Amino acid sequence: KATVSVLNWLGVNRSLRHGGALGAVDAMATEGTWAEAASGSRRALDVRSRGDYEDGHLAGSVWIPADEVERRLYELPETAIPLLVVAASRDAANEVLSRLGGRCKWVGVGVGWEECCSQDVVLVDRGFDSQAKLWRPTPILVEWVERLEGMLGGPGSMADIGCGHGRDMAFLTARGWQVSGVDNRAVLLDHAVHLCSRYGGAYADKHKPTTLAADLRKAFPLAPLSTDLVVVVRFLLRDTLESIRACVRPGGFILYSHFLEGCHLVGPKTPKTPSHYFARGELEEIFSADEFDVVLSQESKLSDERPIIDFIARRKTPKTALHEATPASPQVPPGACSSAPRSPADDDTPSVPIGAKRKFGEA
Repeated sequence: KATVSVLNWLGVNRSLRHGGALGAVDAMATEGTWAEAASGSRRALDVRSRGDYEDGHLAGSVWIPADEVERRLYELPETAIPLLVVAASRDAANEVLSRLGGRCKWVGVGVGWEECCSQDVVLVDRGFDSQAKLWRPTPILVEWVERLEGMLGGPGSMADIGCGHGRDMAFLTARGWQVSGVDNRAVLLDHAVHLCSRYGGAYADKHKPTTLAADLRKAFPLAPLSTDLVVVVRFLLRDTLESIRACVRPGGFILYSHFLEGCHLVGPKTPKTPSHYFARGELEEIFSADEFDVVLSQESKLSDERPIIDFIARRKTPKTALHEATPASPQVPPGACSSAPRSPADDDTPSVPIGAKRKFGEA
């Protein structure tokens, strides 16, 4: 890394609206806007050529060439997070922002690279930053992944049900997990493969994802007791819950993050019907105590005030279940002989390969 001078490019007119119109760059950046950049609440997208990006770019910025941005919207952050777009010129940056603002309501400010090298000091990286990203994985997964790996003895197999663009898959690929994604939309599975390749780090080539195109209303593609970690985020089809429960192997985990009752009353008021959100206590009943131990059941709110439930449960191993089912041995009087039966050997059921091994697009 090296330090260079940079214009006060972080100031943004607070009157920006989600209508595609761009705000003006303030003459001076405030301390608050610098803090936003440092914390990642304002994220930088570099749309210049790769050669220019490698010669020097703002630390933490992500390279997506200008002619690919609209095809790779799934790599951008949520629209509530403002962007800083860096191009060869301010006009070129603003042209990209104009397209984003008109199509998908992203807002931000555009700057030219020469402007970035004229005044205040910031860190600049050189070379290609393969790990910088504008998107973020599911927060509860980020918070718990190290603990889950510790309890599993390291990265294992993961299946993402209703995986969408595959951001959680890419996050875990970079940590050494073998990931699978299930969705009924082929284009989203293609995005998931690209994210795992682009952001999978050292494991991108070693652990290529398995993608399963499936209509879960008709068939569930994962084998029972097949997966160390099943992740389900913002997806609920109650007919699949028993199958989701069944595919967690002994000692493995289910991580579920979804809307909770009351979501239909605040913010955008969606999902609207009970079939699309959980009732309080429902997940605890589904992952019952005779087969699962609840590790976490935590209610929180999104920025728009809609309640969500973050839930983690672990399937008991045969040894754990036997221990809980066996009553405590009676105390043996001194001098008496104990003839307690031996416990069966620990039967750690091995992982069963995930049902369909084909990659998406194969016969």
